[in-house]
Amino acid sequence: MSNTLLTLRQRVRSSIGDGYREAVTTAIGAGVTVVSTNFNKWDGGKDDYYSTPEMFVYIEDKANAGVSRVTSDYATSGGTLTVRGANLTTDGANLATVQVTKFNPDNYLAAIQRAIRNLVKVANVPVDDYTLISGNMAPNSHFEDFATASYPTFWRNSNATTGADTTADYLRGGAKSCKVTASAADGYLYLGDIQYKPILDFAGGTATFRAWAFPQVANDAFLDVYTKTISGTEATTSSTTTCPASTHTLLEVEDVSIPDSLFAIQFRLRVLTNTKWCYFDNARVTGLSTTHYLLPNNFRVGGAQLRNVSIQTTGLSDYPCDDLQIVNERPVEGFEVPEIQMADTNRYKFLKLPRYYSNTT
Repeated sequence: MSNTLLTLRQRVRSSIGDGYREAVTTAIGAGVTVVSTNFNKWDGGKDDYYSTPEMFVYIEDKANAGVSRVTSDYATSGGTLTVRGANLTTDGANLATVQVTKFNPDNYLAAIQRAIRNLVKVANVPVDDYTLISGNMAPNSHFEDFATASYPTFWRNSNATTGADTTADYLRGGAKSCKVTASAADGYLYLGDIQYKPILDFAGGTATFRAWAFPQVANDAFLDVYTKTISGTEATTSSTTTCPASTHTLLEVEDVSIPDSLFAIQFRLRVLTNTKWCYFDNARVTGLSTTHYLLPNNFRVGGAQLRNVSIQTTGLSDYPCDDLQIVNERPVEGFEVPEIQMADTNRYKFLKLPRYYSNTT
């Protein structure tokens, strides 16, 4: 259940018994008066009841919603309040509701904001996230974060349209998959070194690329590892995994040799046939030992705090990270959450583990 700020203001005012709340009986005009015969029920027939000492008028709604003024005069006849400041905006025939209080309305807002900040400290909602994979150098590889509607954060597309999908049938863990629809033959989603510089560290080593695919057409989905050397030599190594239509298949291209003189590298999720689609999920790029893992967006910019970290200890699948439910795990002590500036000049929070862990847990 949610409450508007206006409701919270009213509840705070009522709880401390401050002032009065009434609807005007004459629509507010382009002047400095607020008229309501409803005020008469409280004023005891006394002029200046609401102006000596001065009180505050807070207008809840209509054309002057959110406006607050200080009273300068009150006439019990007709219930006419005069307020200080510039002319109010005419309400036409609309009858606004106003609060007349001893305390400044701005203080109510400040008190509500302080209460919310304090509440956040004690009313945390625990969130478990199982999208990070040990040994995985690919950021956002479960495609949970979309900086734009066009492609996942840190990923881009070529000859394809891409977007997030939350349909359960297309997921392999997490809350989203990425739908890739070819707009020309061999359209693809890719992670490149321009978007994420750390993958250049594969130079001189080997890389293994895996991802789950749910293709529209049988054998229409592929994984590619593309490299380009400083001298301009290009190479592409592709998966050969068969993948039936309308079912999940783990695609893989294993132990690809990456040249020493690496100039560019891309990991691609490709759809062969123009206009056809494939849902991809749970991608990972392994082959390097790493202790740093880019945290999901909620932990980077969403205000969530990383309290505990656990590592999966056993798995039912060939690769433990493919389990749809964690069977066994144990806590990791001594982790850190450094903030690192990336090539795009933004600063990102990482999970730093105290040691290396085996791949795909």
